[in-house]
Amino acid sequence: MDLETDTNKDGPIMSKEWLTFIFEYKGNQIIVRNGTFKPVGEIWVNDNLLHTEENWNAVMDQTITIPSGEDINIRYGYKWFGAIFMTARHGSSIIYDYISSRDLRMWFITAPFLLAGGIAGWYLARYILGF
Repeated sequence: MDLETDTNKDGPIMSKEWLTFIFEYKGNQIIVRNGTFKPVGEIWVNDNLLHTEENWNAVMDQTITIPSGEDINIRYGYKWFGAIFMTARHGSSIIYDYISSRDLRMWFITAPFLLAGGIAGWYLARYILGF
């Protein structure tokens, strides 16, 4: 899997199909990605797929073992108001931590979908209730 050659410490890479987090730990490239319009989450280490999961909740809490034998816990999901978070830990130390509420770009991407959903919901309620 050849997504990026450099690590992205500032936040996710977003595309039409995936929301991708890339980071390194002790010489291992770790890629955590979740489908934007499909319920699939994946964890890659050094271009090898270690974990894949189908989940409509877009939440992942998985422990993987990297080639050096160390266990890394990866948590991905949503917090209040749709904020995306991704945390990777080895024991009690945090390897990678991201929360989108600190990133204005995520709100600019989320806001049009929220607005479209509100408008569609209003028209649907108006049609069903007949007012």
